[in-house]
Amino acid sequence: MENSHAGLHGPLVVIGGSAGSVEVMSEVLSGFEEGFRGTVCLVFHMSPARDFSALDQTLQRRSRLPVAFARDAMLYEPGHVYIAPSDRHLLIEADRLVVCKGPLENRMRPAIDPLFRSAAISHAERVAGVILSGSLDDGASGLAAVDRCGGLTIVQDPVEASFPEMPQHALAAVVKADHCVPARAIAPILNAIELAGDPEPFIPPHDLVEEVEIAKCVKSRSEMEDEMGKQVPLTCSDCGGPLWERKDPALARFRCHIGHATGLATLAMTQRAELDRALSICIRTLEERKKILESLRKTAASAHQALTVSSYDRKLTEVEDNLESLRAIYRAPEII
Repeated sequence: MENSHAGLHGPLVVIGGSAGSVEVMSEVLSGFEEGFRGTVCLVFHMSPARDFSALDQTLQRRSRLPVAFARDAMLYEPGHVYIAPSDRHLLIEADRLVVCKGPLENRMRPAIDPLFRSAAISHAERVAGVILSGSLDDGASGLAAVDRCGGLTIVQDPVEASFPEMPQHALAAVVKADHCVPARAIAPILNAIELAGDPEPFIPPHDLVEEVEIAKCVKSRSEMEDEMGKQVPLTCSDCGGPLWERKDPALARFRCHIGHATGLATLAMTQRAELDRALSICIRTLEERKKILESLRKTAASAHQALTVSSYDRKLTEVEDNLESLRAIYRAPEII
């Protein structure tokens, strides 16, 4: 599969952000010069439970370029900004946008990694990838893909970011980011990009092509278990299935046979939430058992059954000891 530059009159700019990044996205868009010939695609982590239907209007207030939500199979145009819609991944395929309900990545849909990978394999050195403020590690693998394919890598300075974790993971995933700068400096860098006329032919890495096919639901993870990695004793936080460790040169990542993908930071966060829930259930169940045993002891005491009362006393002591231990674990900051 060779890359295609059809539809591009300037750079293909892909931007990803999460918590604390809407204002930053607005600042970046406000800095694009009128007549900017590149195409801009944005992924902002949207919860399906929240209404982000006015995000295009919010960003349009400060943008000289037209801003709209992406639609599947639409031809993208130079000097336009396209936003991934809620609960859909946004991908690039030659001169068209792909909007699809592929597997969750890092517990998100839309996710940043699928957009960046698809842009990288389609347009190689004509891509500029930008990572903004956010939590956890979505975007790190995608920016590494842009780097592998010869594109430009830009990361918002973590010192400035409201949520520095995503920029920090992105910086760790690439050999060296081309630019790590404050938000106000990002648009001037993109405005100054000058592209050569005809790029060299480029054959994208096979593993990135397959990752994009998973995101588009063209190929399932079960078809690639042997070639994509080894099974590990971990379970997917999205479906509960087994995980395979991904052979990613940039960072440790995992996929299940459904296609759900996660980085280590996201996996640690979800395991923390699962542990919190499991401990809560254990504590609640023991509290209920304590109530039941107290009722049974009271009944036995009323019937003057001394041996039975003594047995319930021992059980109640065991329950109290277990509750004390579980509460101590639950309160420990290094565990939860």
